[in-house]
Amino acid sequence: MTALLVKEPWATMIVNGDKTIEIRTRRTKKINQEIFIAKSGSKTLIGKVTIVKCAPLTPELFDSLSEQHKAGSIYPGKKIYGWFLSNPIKFDEPIPYTHPQGAQMWVNIPVCERKS
Repeated sequence: MTALLVKEPWATMIVNGDKTIEIRTRRTKKINQEIFIAKSGSKTLIGKVTIVKCAPLTPELFDSLSEQHKAGSIYPGKKIYGWFLSNPIKFDEPIPYTHPQGAQMWVNIPVCERKS
């Protein structure tokens, strides 16, 4: 299983279900897959979600979805994608994981550290 690194306050918003679209400059192939959310800089997993869709966002669409992505109302000016999220689960306690050097977006979580 993999974990997506997300900065605060967005990581907490995702696992609480308040942020249902993650904005990224790349597509993802992890559609209909459950992923962990790793709070950036903490070396902890704080919950998990399912990515249900990935779609390019036009400036108009970005603007109309601002309540769901929480990234503001100014389009970043480069091609961006919305990763549509569902089924958020917030862990009662953060789960520590071993953060590999250089990881910036995704982290593979070994079987021995997985927890549902």
